[in-house]
Amino acid sequence: MTRAQLLFLLIVFVVVCCIAWLAAVLFGPAALRARLASFMGHADDGQVEHHGWVERVARAAKPLTRLSVPDEGWEKSALRTRFTETFAQRTRAEWEAIFAGSDACFAPVLSFTESRRHPHVAARAGTIEVGGIAQPAPAPRFDRTPSAAPSPPPERGSGGDAALQRWGFDAAAIDALRGLGVRCM
Repeated sequence: MTRAQLLFLLIVFVVVCCIAWLAAVLFGPAALRARLASFMGHADDGQVEHHGWVERVARAAKPLTRLSVPDEGWEKSALRTRFTETFAQRTRAEWEAIFAGSDACFAPVLSFTESRRHPHVAARAGTIEVGGIAQPAPAPRFDRTPSAAPSPPPERGSGGDAALQRWGFDAAAIDALRGLGVRCM
């Protein structure tokens, strides 16, 4: 190896060590506890630690970590069973009331009809009617290059003669298909 190559490897090694040290400082347990405390509005005086909140989360996360990728598959996993039992204890309306106004990442699973009436979807014109059938609006929508509204699908069987002609069928072959009862024309 040349001297330049050795110098390059040394520089890479030093940079990697610095990045590892920085990651340990920024994402180590003490730094995360301090960020959590400041996020929750507490001074970094151990208030969060005093209440044991971080330890409870850490203890709860350990079994969830083991269960999150179950060996037996999701259908038979203890985590799925736990979720199913927990969510079955209340109605959807009760869960919505519990999480209303919180910062939790929660949203109920809505039917398509319910989703059309949801304020978020209605404010953004998220659904349209095409041919009398409600459906999601095209996305994304751009201000300067609006897309044309989708057209309704053709009636069943319309355009069959023209398609067969484009594919090389002559009039006699098309009539023969009709004689066989083919009704896509």
